[in-house]
Amino acid sequence: DLWNNYQENRAKLVTRKALNYLGAVMPRSQHFEELYYEFEGQRFELDGLLLFDRYVLLLEAKAGGVSDASRRGGTKALEADLKDLVRDPSRQAERARKFILAEDAPTFKTKDGHTVIIGKSIGHEVVTMALTLDNLAMFTSDMQEIKKLGLLAPDSISWTLYLPDLRIRSEE
Repeated sequence: DLWNNYQENRAKLVTRKALNYLGAVMPRSQHFEELYYEFEGQRFELDGLLLFDRYVLLLEAKAGGVSDASRRGGTKALEADLKDLVRDPSRQAERARKFILAEDAPTFKTKDGHTVIIGKSIGHEVVTMALTLDNLAMFTSDMQEIKKLGLLAPDSISWTLYLPDLRIRSEE
């Protein structure tokens, strides 16, 4: 129980910090954490949502890290880590993007009961992001290679960011 609580709070920290960093460079933005939505008969969670001008940023955070076996070049370990840290959040964010595009008035509910409706009166640019606490640049700098491994579908590649890199970019 303690370990699961620790891991859950690490992921929430990643989302909260990322929204704060992005909000600092987009001061008129609105941002929300831990949202829920109904799509295709199921209920899903989205870690973070930032609305700025005509942009909708969908954030999925993963608090895990790259294993030692992956860093040593272990193919199976690397594949498992990339699935957990890149593929899974990319798919989750892509599902939320599809929800926004499919619905006339996409509606999210926050954990505390607030409703967030994405108005469609203006065209939106929807950007998906996968955020991590481990630097994946050595693995994600060439996403075409990851696609070749079969880990990502061509239409579900999120911008994969290491949280400290986002902090640096937002403070410049």
